[in-house]
Amino acid sequence: MAFLAFMNNAVKVMNTYVPPIAIANAGWKYYLLYVFWDAFGVVVIYFFFVETRGWSLEEIEDLFQAKNPVKASLEKKRISVAYDGTIAHVPDGRDDV
Repeated sequence: MAFLAFMNNAVKVMNTYVPPIAIANAGWKYYLLYVFWDAFGVVVIYFFFVETRGWSLEEIEDLFQAKNPVKASLEKKRISVAYDGTIAHVPDGRDDV
């Protein structure tokens, strides 16, 4: 825990003192570093984070117990809804409708 705190503070110091020097030397091009870093973060989030919107806690638990949670989170569930709005049939995945 102490090592984590040390590294956190070291990065904070670098982020405080390095940007003025870098902007003075590289100008506006220094901001491209942040653009590329943010773009990298978006790609990582898109491919490796699990979508949990619209899932109950029990479904999320099953989702994270899957062999590939990211792929399982992107699978669509098929349900049959009656005309009155009630759910008529929920397939369990083994016997698709």
